[in-house]
Amino acid sequence: MGDGRVYPRCLQYQPSNILPWRHGLPIPLVGAAVEGPNSFSATGSLDGMRACPANGANAFRRFNSSSAVWADNVEAYSNTEPAIDLTATSPLAFARQALGRY
Repeated sequence: MGDGRVYPRCLQYQPSNILPWRHGLPIPLVGAAVEGPNSFSATGSLDGMRACPANGANAFRRFNSSSAVWADNVEAYSNTEPAIDLTATSPLAFARQALGRY
């Protein structure tokens, strides 16, 4: 998250979508990792959840295929939920690579 110009903007992250944050902006999770394309795109909302994207458009629709779909949508936890199990191992992977141990 937050690297480059193209990344999900509508994370399935409850604090930024349910709680009333200043100016209505979501909490930036720079450095978080998300699952990305998956065999399905989950749906479902909670009371008080703000729709994201507000217009319901899917900016990543062009990447969908018959075997994997990608939805930048707050409801799509299967695509956009920040995953600590993906992020937590990154320092280990980079350390191994720096030592020449792939």
